Amino acid sequence: MKVRVLLFATFREVAGTSSLDVELPSGVTVIDVLERLTEIFGEGFKRLLFKEGGKLGDYVRIAVNKSYLRIPEELRRTVCDGDEIAIFPPASGG
Repeated sequence: MKVRVLLFATFREVAGTSSLDVELPSGVTVIDVLERLTEIFGEGFKRLLFKEGGKLGDYVRIAVNKSYLRIPEELRRTVCDGDEIAIFPPASGG
């Protein structure tokens, strides 16, 4: 199956792209997709996405099909063919 991943701000900068299609076996979860992205984009991407111990960063936001997930509960949500996963870094401003 194929899912579309959208990357924003620092995730886009580290990955060098704003979107990509990822081929995955059926039955994978959102966390499986995130782990696959760290394999594709490497250690710098992994450090942005996860804290030590493998937990998702405190302020990282994930949306599936334009609906934000409750974290960590919904990271085990099964992903379907054609889903769109968006990854947002912590917001900053002032």
